[in-house]
Amino acid sequence: MSSSKLGRSCLVKLREAVLMANTRKSTMTQESSVPPQRKRGSKRKVFEGEEFSSTQGGYLPHELQCVLNALNLLLMPHMREVGVNIAQFRALQVIAVLQPLSIGELSRTIVIEHSVVSRIINQLVQRNLVEKIKRKSNARIVDVSLTPAGEELIAYIQPLAFAIQADALSVLDQHERKKFTEMMARIFKHITAPGYAGVLETM
Repeated sequence: MSSSKLGRSCLVKLREAVLMANTRKSTMTQESSVPPQRKRGSKRKVFEGEEFSSTQGGYLPHELQCVLNALNLLLMPHMREVGVNIAQFRALQVIAVLQPLSIGELSRTIVIEHSVVSRIINQLVQRNLVEKIKRKSNARIVDVSLTPAGEELIAYIQPLAFAIQADALSVLDQHERKKFTEMMARIFKHITAPGYAGVLETM
């Protein structure tokens, strides 16, 4: 091999060595700046403060929904017997207490969109559980009431629902149950008050 070729070969190898050294140095620097990995199984606090200590993750709607789902699952076999779902049962419950009432009033009471409540009512009308009647004082408003079949269905399933509720609340004493009901009512009244814009509107 000529001296010129030998020189070029040595130069190439030298450049490769420098490049490898620089790459290794860069990799070590990056590794040193990466925070250590959290050990598998170790716990990380998501929230601080007592107001979050009683819930998993601190999001109240999720916790309330879990309780609601668990109660509904206990009642579900009995609702399947009579062929109604959760939303239909809720509508029937409210109608039984407040009838006659308009679909708009029912929508506001059970906090479900008007269009959704309209579909629920149509389903119940088709099953002859609810009837629609134009209000005498204002024919533009349609009120809904239970039919005899609807009354019979509620008379069967309502006691079952309240028995499940009573058993769930049995872990609380009388004072706790009263306070729990009062606090839930206070929260609901606050977030459904006329003119309530919500905290996000002020942020």
